[in-house]
Amino acid sequence: MPNDAISTMPTIMGNRPIIDTDGCITNLAAKRPVVIVTAATRLVKIEESGTYFINEGTAGSVNFTLPDVVLAIGCEYWFGNCGTVGASGFNFTITGTPIDVMVTDADIDADTISFATASKMVGNSFHVYSDGCLWITCAEMTKVVAGGTIVTVTS
Repeated sequence: MPNDAISTMPTIMGNRPIIDTDGCITNLAAKRPVVIVTAATRLVKIEESGTYFINEGTAGSVNFTLPDVVLAIGCEYWFGNCGTVGASGFNFTITGTPIDVMVTDADIDADTISFATASKMVGNSFHVYSDGCLWITCAEMTKVVAGGTIVTVTS
């Protein structure tokens, strides 16, 4: 394959595919970007689609605000609750933009989602995806223990 054909290929995380002499692409292994959040509020950007945000860099809870759901069609994000080493209970809240555009836990017009019970939130995460109309959310639990509310939804 001529080298000029490679220049027309799309990039993957800023890198163009490398094609060996047999015509095989050799560099498709890509890592998911990870952002350790250190502030109490974080505006999530469209260009950060695919990012895994973790709150282990904070001294308390974090409030994430998603980009406009219409502009973010096809974007997805993960939010992991790591707390701080040796401490538990640091929570985060994810807010959809505009309001009433999140789908979660039998609620089709939620405003925010968060973990509710301090002893059950560390090690769990949320995955959110924009279909252009709604932020579709999924709570990903490592272990569900009886007693206590796992996810809090506000409408």
